[in-house]
Amino acid sequence: MAGLASAVFFAAYTLQSERAGEAFGPIGAVFRAFLAASVFWLLYQFPQGWPAALFEPGNRAKVVFVGVAGTLMPFLLYVWAIGRVRSERAVIAATLEPLFAGIVAWLWLGQVLSVLQIAGGALILGAVVWLQLQAAEDVSGSPTPAAPVPG
Repeated sequence: MAGLASAVFFAAYTLQSERAGEAFGPIGAVFRAFLAASVFWLLYQFPQGWPAALFEPGNRAKVVFVGVAGTLMPFLLYVWAIGRVRSERAVIAATLEPLFAGIVAWLWLGQVLSVLQIAGGALILGAVVWLQLQAAEDVSGSPTPAAPVPG
């Protein structure tokens, strides 16, 4: 159920990001989304108390890094990309995220990947390449609309 809910929310986020990006630009769209998310999380966190560990001096730089490099930049770049390649192609490319996360965890963090995980990564990569090639064929194979005749 969680996986299905995640897919539905990701699809909704992608489609809404496309509309918001067209209306407000990538920065304006992400600003509005983060403002709404901030209000939600503040309301959620309020009854649970102040998260003091986040604001300890030793954690501040880490929290800012995760906020900017792990949250703000990926969302901003995703909304920017949607405006360049449309949501259908951006969402296909976004499925590469778990694959690259696994590769980074293996290279940088020394994580061990099982044969099943490697096979899953290969399937994801193969599916993304195949879908992108299919999309390219659809675009190149479609007739070009005739230019309007000046009248």
